[in-house]
Amino acid sequence: MVIIFTEPSIIDLQSLVNGYYKYKKTYVIGLLEYIKILEEMPYIGRELYKTKYSEIRQLIYKKHKIIYQVQDNTILIHLIIHNSTNLENFFQ
Repeated sequence: MVIIFTEPSIIDLQSLVNGYYKYKKTYVIGLLEYIKILEEMPYIGRELYKTKYSEIRQLIYKKHKIIYQVQDNTILIHLIIHNSTNLENFFQ
């Protein structure tokens, strides 16, 4: 499996490093290492939303939700958001 970060997820990562709260580098490295688990176990995350062609899944890492999609041999990381963020607005 290949992991691809979408533009919104890259922005989310940048805001973790440079944003208001500025998470420690070790937190972000741990998050990225956790995402690598998806290469071996792409369906480990909880199913959030199902479309006709694929499903949106969620993986939790400490204080953040990793929103991703498995398509063929690719894992698309769509968002990396704080656990307190309401996801309803993203799937309308």
